[in-house]
Amino acid sequence: MLESRNDRQWYAAFVGTNSEKACRDRLVKMGHEAWVASQREERLWCNGRRNHVERVVIPLIVFVHATEEERHRIVSYPFIKHFLIDMAGKTSNSTWFRFRRTVEVDSIAQGISSSCE
Repeated sequence: MLESRNDRQWYAAFVGTNSEKACRDRLVKMGHEAWVASQREERLWCNGRRNHVERVVIPLIVFVHATEEERHRIVSYPFIKHFLIDMAGKTSNSTWFRFRRTVEVDSIAQGISSSCE
């Protein structure tokens, strides 16, 4: 039986240190919808060189949009440690969208940061 789009919820999955983007890419390659809170920033090095990097805003967490059955399957993947679950109830998707929009707006407002400090 196919799950409808409305049965899906956003879940926070804990992953290994510095592996958020790689885990997101693996989940997407497997056909899941995944998102990492990150922002693009321009780094200015001491020698004047500039470099664009994607910096993870919330370390160790990948957000996964899945049904409850998919979540049980995803947690068995070796690169997913566990999910952050509220046993009392589920958060609504509107809370998730407000959070995601806030992170995206903050990343747009990000300026140049220096690595020479």
